[in-house]
Amino acid sequence: MCRHSKAGGRTAVVEWPWSCKAGARSDQTAKILKSCTPLLQQPMESITKKDVRDLLRGLIKNGHPYMAAVTRAWLKKLWRWAYAEDLVSTPLMEGVRIDFEKRSRDRVYSAAEIKTIWAAASQLEAIEAGYIKLLILLAPRKTALACMRRSHLDDPDQSTLWTTPFELTKSRKASSKKRVYLTPLPALAQRIIKGLPKDARDPDRLFPGLPVPESQGGRPALNGSPLKRRLVEHGAPADFGYHAWRHTIATFLENAGRSEWERSLILNHGGTSVTAGYSHGHPLELKRQMQEQWADHVERLVSPQGATLLR
Repeated sequence: MCRHSKAGGRTAVVEWPWSCKAGARSDQTAKILKSCTPLLQQPMESITKKDVRDLLRGLIKNGHPYMAAVTRAWLKKLWRWAYAEDLVSTPLMEGVRIDFEKRSRDRVYSAAEIKTIWAAASQLEAIEAGYIKLLILLAPRKTALACMRRSHLDDPDQSTLWTTPFELTKSRKASSKKRVYLTPLPALAQRIIKGLPKDARDPDRLFPGLPVPESQGGRPALNGSPLKRRLVEHGAPADFGYHAWRHTIATFLENAGRSEWERSLILNHGGTSVTAGYSHGHPLELKRQMQEQWADHVERLVSPQGATLLR
């Protein structure tokens, strides 16, 4: 995709950077190009701040504030490049601002909501139920869990440890340090995994009933909307969010007196201290204790009588 722009008495072909650079997010690119359709109809040099503001505010008005933010970021990158190449006379986007109310990122589920969500999950198909319950117990990122395979487990029949491969971690893909996540599995999680049915077509995949995550910028990304919709229909809170489980387990451990460093282990966050780059161990026993502490809390909530097997 390109547009023509006149600068310095010459005519140049301006390529949109995200359509020609390696590693571009093809799916996101398509959405951004679609949202930028009004701008694509005119030369870059003729585009004004008002044109861009109208475009971005239109996205916000139509309920797409985050698409507006991403689009602004891409356009800003484009104009910086074009200005540096003398293809436009001003770095137009430096003066374009947008305001919108950001989504709350501090949602934490109460004890009653944990019980409700677990009960709602129990009404789903076995694969979907197992996925939601493991999400509750392990608080991983939703795509990493959806991509879990039996070959990622230390023992497919008696699993005690889940290794998330580097490709599914939140790490720079060009990083020389191929980091993996090691997640000890509490007893309740082990029972859930053991009870999941196998798919003859892909016996290694743990959740074959979920949509295959699509690639976004070199990383897979699960579309969790259909599953969320079914979960809400069965009684989960209307504002159910996958990421909120990470806030919930971190808050529980904080209230239990666990340090910030200990909580970061559960969330698989990289260390930020000076010594982080020198540390290469895996405190699995400590992580296991915290995982069991949380799982015991959940089990007491969802099965106060102490069931021996929870699907």
